[in-house]
Amino acid sequence: MLRVENLSKHFGGTQALKDVNFEVKPKEIIGIIGPNGSGKSTLLHTITGIHKPDKGSIWYEDKNITSIPLEDRARLGIGRTFQNLRLFKRLTVWENMLIPAIQLKKSKKDMEEQASELLNLVNLTHLKNEQAQNLSIGQQRLLEFIRAMMLDSKIVLLDEPTAGFHPNMIQTFIDTLLELNRRGKTFVIIEHNIPAIMEVSTKLIAIAAGEVLMSGNPEEVHSDAKVVEAYLG
Repeated sequence: MLRVENLSKHFGGTQALKDVNFEVKPKEIIGIIGPNGSGKSTLLHTITGIHKPDKGSIWYEDKNITSIPLEDRARLGIGRTFQNLRLFKRLTVWENMLIPAIQLKKSKKDMEEQASELLNLVNLTHLKNEQAQNLSIGQQRLLEFIRAMMLDSKIVLLDEPTAGFHPNMIQTFIDTLLELNRRGKTFVIIEHNIPAIMEVSTKLIAIAAGEVLMSGNPEEVHSDAKVVEAYLG
């Protein structure tokens, strides 16, 4: 579904990514872990078109998308969320949900049914008429997560989705993610919350200093000596 080949990226004299390779298959949940500054967010930015790689290629559904604009990648079915919340803070929760779907030219009925179901999944229905800025940080992150689903993206890249969550909210996020995955969504997730990423990932990728240290079974990656030294230790 998504394939990254020999992806490299420099910022001045700093190498943010070095020959990164991995593949995402349909309905997988790929977790990406690594210390701060390891290149995780740069990797997502490069896949989605915010950064242009210095070397390597990105393939989506057998199409080389390395040079196409961010907007075109989104239209192909690649969605994402960001570390820094990008909600319309003065609009209501309901309005935030409907805005992304308008560009897809869905019927009003379909948009509203989808928005209602997603809000119900994350227990935000009672706040649908509240301005987004009045929600807690955790609630805002849940809103941004389900708002991304309104675009009907086939694969969604999540950058630190549980940052700022109350512990009780983490389970809501996990349950929602797994339910959407059962419905066919594919996810790539950057996350520092190791218990959460271990619970949801079908495959784990550990990176440090812009390089992939190991990828594969989450338990094996989690316990690998190189990973423990670079990140968990």
